[in-house]
Amino acid sequence: NARVDHGVKLPNLYATKEMSKTAVEFNCIQRGHQNFLESYPSYVLAVYVSATLAGRPNIAGFLLTLIAIFRVLYGLQYRNNIQSRIGALLPTVLALSTMLGYAGLMALSALGYNFIN
Repeated sequence: NARVDHGVKLPNLYATKEMSKTAVEFNCIQRGHQNFLESYPSYVLAVYVSATLAGRPNIAGFLLTLIAIFRVLYGLQYRNNIQSRIGALLPTVLALSTMLGYAGLMALSALGYNFIN
């Protein structure tokens, strides 16, 4: 638990230097977690649309697995250094973009537009 490890008590969302000697590290962990929570609904929606409308949930599952792996790497890098997170962000964005594009094609296909045979 990051709060216990860094001595940051609730209800404080972020740490100050007065609260903890490792405030910067705790804040990086907290921001990485917040970033995941902010982007999670788009993953869920994209997987739901892709898996239900396409009839091929294996593609959605594969892309979600890639996104999960890249998000873990992103979180670990964000924890260590704010600047190093960019290296793991690019593959995450590419995988999510592919997932959203696939979901969009499947949604249009369900509306009667045939892009994929």
